[in-house]
Amino acid sequence: MAFVALTLGCVPSGSGGLNLYETCTASDTCSMGTDCLPSSVSGPGLGGDFCSVTCTVGSSACPGDGVCVAPPGVSTGVCHARCAPICSPGQSCVSASSAGVAVCVPGTTTAVGPTATAYEPCTSPGSVCADGTTCQPALAPSSGGTPGDVCTQACRAASDCPGFTPDLVACLPGASGSVCTRTCQGDIDCSAYGTRCATVTTSTGTVQVCAP
Repeated sequence: MAFVALTLGCVPSGSGGLNLYETCTASDTCSMGTDCLPSSVSGPGLGGDFCSVTCTVGSSACPGDGVCVAPPGVSTGVCHARCAPICSPGQSCVSASSAGVAVCVPGTTTAVGPTATAYEPCTSPGSVCADGTTCQPALAPSSGGTPGDVCTQACRAASDCPGFTPDLVACLPGASGSVCTRTCQGDIDCSAYGTRCATVTTSTGTVQVCAP
């Protein structure tokens, strides 16, 4: 599948410097009251600075329909442009779990488009999830006992979830709120997603779910 690099829409531009969310270097001047700042997202092939402003996750509004992204466990971050999942040349679209959306990050990575569908394993940063999902921690650890991530989304009811099928998809409570989860009776129910069936205990009881 080929991916075409498009410039971002609805991003304010200014005179006398680089535009909002445009890749920059220390010697460049940014416009619109922005500064040349490093991205809050790191990963293979990613790196560099872009014109943006600092922000506080959950309480700061970002210009140009941007979103505040911070490293795990940190509340102060940098505003990033959203992607869908196309970014400006020289930037890549990656899933930012702290923001719950995919954002544009300076640098190039192999993940320049949807690389995993709902309920498939992913890595954050690095993967871009399809079906309106983002890469988030799975409810159950991986087979090696370490935390793993899957493509999922927040939900209020199972019917909010991608591919909803009664008895196969549930909205279950996680560490940061309820998320869509593929349920199972055995590994065969998870094999199509590259996962396995594991038992996990949530605030509502014990359930079998597909895990990395």
